Amino acid sequence: MTFSEGSLASVALLSAIFALSSFQQQDMISAAEYRRRALNAVWASAAQQATAQDVLRRIVCMNFLAIYEQIACPESPDEWTSSIFHSKTDIISVFPLGRMYHGDLSLILDWTYHYDLLFKFNMGRYKNMSQKLLKCAKKKHIMLARSYGTNQSQVIFAPFRTELVDLFSSPFQIVPTLGCSLEIFHTITFITDAGLLIELDGSTFAESFDKLERRLKYAVQDFHVDTKNTTPWLERETDHVRDIAELYRLAALIYLHRIGRRALKSVYDIQPFMSSSLDILNRLETCERTLPLFVIGCEAQSGEARSVILRLIGSTELAFFQCSNMTRLRGFLERFWALDDLDDLEESSYSEKITAVLSSGQSLPPFS
Repeated sequence: MTFSEGSLASVALLSAIFALSSFQQQDMISAAEYRRRALNAVWASAAQQATAQDVLRRIVCMNFLAIYEQIACPESPDEWTSSIFHSKTDIISVFPLGRMYHGDLSLILDWTYHYDLLFKFNMGRYKNMSQKLLKCAKKKHIMLARSYGTNQSQVIFAPFRTELVDLFSSPFQIVPTLGCSLEIFHTITFITDAGLLIELDGSTFAESFDKLERRLKYAVQDFHVDTKNTTPWLERETDHVRDIAELYRLAALIYLHRIGRRALKSVYDIQPFMSSSLDILNRLETCERTLPLFVIGCEAQSGEARSVILRLIGSTELAFFQCSNMTRLRGFLERFWALDDLDDLEESSYSEKITAVLSSGQSLPPFS
């Protein structure tokens, strides 16, 4: 994708990139100015007849701005969620159903799909949701199918997308953009969708949750690596990617039991998942994915388990400049632990505690 043509969408995308770059260089005044220019160019572009390439540029621009809002303006109400609302709406309007996408297009779809899940997860646990954001969250599909290395499409809860057959021929291959395989991500999406409906209208999904649990329990994720060019650094990175993907799977199992089945914290079924999670967290040096870390962290009851979580948050903050998501994650977990410690009789549900914690700020909490 080129963005040097001088169109409004190109100006928007370049300005969003400059905003992030300026922020990383701690030039906050320039960063805010580039953000303003990016938004103005996006709205001006949206008011004109746009090519498909311009729509793509707007989507990427808004995804970059969502990152910017998360790290630079975490307490600004609805800022990053408005960016995702725009990206999702553009994707639904411009990408025809029934077609497959690869290359840059699949990357953009994966990226927006990833943000859409985070958006829905937060919406299900946030009390102060606006009707506009609620309407966006309830749109179940960005896209609907994927080819698993064949000429056939399968209807699922995810983007229309395809990858090179020799790289991604299975739904269990880890997609770096998502942090886990499509199979695991689709399953988390369904659990999140179901959790949102449970909170809104009391829907039940017992049979569906049984099927999802089986899918999660027996899913074995893998990551393609060119063994001919292996280096010690690449081996470490590959192990890191696989560990993060496994954390997503374990967090999904925990969340399914806690939200879907409303399991108490003392229930035995969750303990093996937590034990496996702590084994992974103990060997990780950093964990930049806050969603699985939050779900798993909420289950940390002992001082030892909590120290593992806090150690990993601290090392990740040091490794990633201005990683404000980690700072907020620590605050969310400490508030949840305080509520949990005061509730020995489990008079408040897991859902109520999560909602209280995530609704404590002025804006929808951003996870990444």
